[in-house]
Amino acid sequence: MSKQQFQELFEHAREKEVDRLKKIGNSAASPIG
Repeated sequence: MSKQQFQELFEHAREKEVDRLKKIGNSAASPIG
């Protein structure tokens, strides 16, 4: 695997994780679910 492919995979995974954490954070922060 090339370094660029790895970088793209890493970025994509991180974006997904950030989205997931945002969803969890939002549902935990706001009582209106």
